Amino acid sequence: FARVREAVSRPAAGSQPARAWVLPADARWEELTFDFVADEVINVRFRGDTRRFEPEHLGMKNQKNGRPTLQWTLLQQMAVGGGQVAWTDRAATDRIKKQKQALSDRLTAAFGIEKDPIDWNDESGAYVARFVLQASGLRS
Repeated sequence: FARVREAVSRPAAGSQPARAWVLPADARWEELTFDFVADEVINVRFRGDTRRFEPEHLGMKNQKNGRPTLQWTLLQQMAVGGGQVAWTDRAATDRIKKQKQALSDRLTAAFGIEKDPIDWNDESGAYVARFVLQASGLRS
């Protein structure tokens, strides 16, 4: 029944995603591992369980053209950057703050963990993911 529950919990096309994965109330971002296994596929691991997600499952697919949103692209860039994106990175632009906030909002909605999933680190001058972020299937 796990597959049926997962299919039913996915949002309808064009809607704001509900929960992509209902985690326990005590879940923390630090317990999650996100691994891009392909350009539009990410495996998320939590306490020994792994689930596969695509941009639409996390509310990161443009409904007009069917392509991943800028939030998905930012998440990919952070994965390639070892879980962070710095102002000195090519990917960092003036709009990064807005995209970072939108990405944080999408991840919070998808996984239900209230704390911000991406922190600013003054020392490194970068946004850093609280969760482990890998890019095993992405081209650098």
